[in-house]
Amino acid sequence: MFISTYLWKYKPFKYIFWIDDFSGRYEGFLHFQYKDDQGNLKTGKLPHVKTIKQNGHVITITSSTMKEGGVKSSKSVSKALSIEKTKDEQHFKLTYDYLNEGSTEQNFSKHEGTDIIEFIRNGTEKTLAGGYYTGREPFQTKGEYSKLNWVSNDLNHEF
Repeated sequence: MFISTYLWKYKPFKYIFWIDDFSGRYEGFLHFQYKDDQGNLKTGKLPHVKTIKQNGHVITITSSTMKEGGVKSSKSVSKALSIEKTKDEQHFKLTYDYLNEGSTEQNFSKHEGTDIIEFIRNGTEKTLAGGYYTGREPFQTKGEYSKLNWVSNDLNHEF
């Protein structure tokens, strides 16, 4: 347990694990689309933050989007996650289901969703790219992430 919790990312223990170190805070943008109550398509781009907490046996991804006016949206937390290498075996694909807690202040209901993201390492730079879809009612939302770049190992977040 000590190795998989604390030492898993350091030599010689890191050779026991086949995945990269995804840990950290990533900041970028979420491009969304949804239909409003009248069935009109709405699109936009908002600042987005993901924090990934990882050890040798658990990965937890927490996400939040900043709405217009700097208001924080509700928090999403990963529930089930799978990892596989990309087709070129150079990067990793993370697919996970999440639960969004919703916000009564924003009239934003609790819902589940799925993220499909690629973790790309280029030297010391780490980036996430991909998209998401939700099971929100009455209309599904979906979108893509852009420029989700690793900014620090600080796993503290404001949401």
